[in-house]
Amino acid sequence: MSNITASMHHTRKTIARLSRTQYNTFSFGSKLLQLFCGVVLIFIGVQGGSALSSSLCLFAGCWLCVNTDVRAKLRASRICDSLHNQYPATQYTFKENEFLLDADTKSPLSYKRLIRLIEDNQYLYLYISETSAYMIDKATVRPDVDTLKKLLTHSTGLRWCRPTSLLNFSLRTLRAGKKNYTC
Repeated sequence: MSNITASMHHTRKTIARLSRTQYNTFSFGSKLLQLFCGVVLIFIGVQGGSALSSSLCLFAGCWLCVNTDVRAKLRASRICDSLHNQYPATQYTFKENEFLLDADTKSPLSYKRLIRLIEDNQYLYLYISETSAYMIDKATVRPDVDTLKKLLTHSTGLRWCRPTSLLNFSLRTLRAGKKNYTC
């Protein structure tokens, strides 16, 4: 097997996207709970009571419903601030049983460390924990994305998933929670 290569040059937008994808992948239940609480507060506010309590409930409920990604945004902002506009660029080399970062042959990463494989339209996300992932720009994968996806599926036993959203959410998503699962 010949090596597969890829790269990723981060920007403020890619870090925000990675943070949002991570939050939706591992904390979607929290997001749903926040949305549910917001709807309940809006319902209480609409039901009446004093003008002040109704207004506070409506405000809090609307804020909770609109800001479901606030934790992901704050995390991304903290990461970007800590980088001082020095965003990392990573070169990946995928071999038969492991992959290397920036041609660092001294510390290859085994595919067995990966716990989740996520794919969206532009990026691949290789999670090694609930808070740490490698993000790959699909446009940089050589020879092609399908070859890399097949290698990772075969080597990890995991299937590729789409990022969790309200459109593809199921009870299985909540049951799986933070455990390693295969969509």
